[in-house]
Amino acid sequence: MYEITFITKVEENSDVKDTIKKLDGKILEEQKLGRKKFTFPIKKEEAGFYTSTIFEIMPEKLAALDKILLLKPEILRYLIIAKKVISESKKEKKIEKPAIVKEPIIPMVKPQTEKVEAEKIEKPKSKAEIKPASTEKIEVKKEEPKTEKEVVKEKVEKAPPKLKVESKEPKDEEERLKALEEKLEEILKD
Repeated sequence: MYEITFITKVEENSDVKDTIKKLDGKILEEQKLGRKKFTFPIKKEEAGFYTSTIFEIMPEKLAALDKILLLKPEILRYLIIAKKVISESKKEKKIEKPAIVKEPIIPMVKPQTEKVEAEKIEKPKSKAEIKPASTEKIEVKKEEPKTEKEVVKEKVEKAPPKLKVESKEPKDEEERLKALEEKLEEILKD
């Protein structure tokens, strides 16, 4: 079983159906998907009619169908795909079982039997006032957010120093000429 989806210039086009029948194929279902505009022109056309057809044909004749459809100018594009066949006996054997929903196990919490006086419970005002169970003192320091200038300054300080490359060429014309004369003298001495 195969499915072909094709795009034609006109809505009523039986060329594909006729071609499948000539190749001893059998059309099972046809669905017209309507006219749709293309993203880009196909064979100088701006829109086309989409049709999807499910059919049966011998696998040997599929290549011949492909060659014939390539030569038809009224068919702008087409795609043939193989469909999986599910037999009726397999459909009947497959019995759907209802899903079993299990409730999550929630531990039972014992109700509190003692009454707690509201006066005895004091809520700390901030994290700094929380006292640990041990006798050691822990200080909590609040850091203020850094400004953009401080952040940039830290990044500049952490960045590796840049190397300055000085050119060996003298800047003035006179200095350049002197350097050339010195090199010339060295070469002539050798």
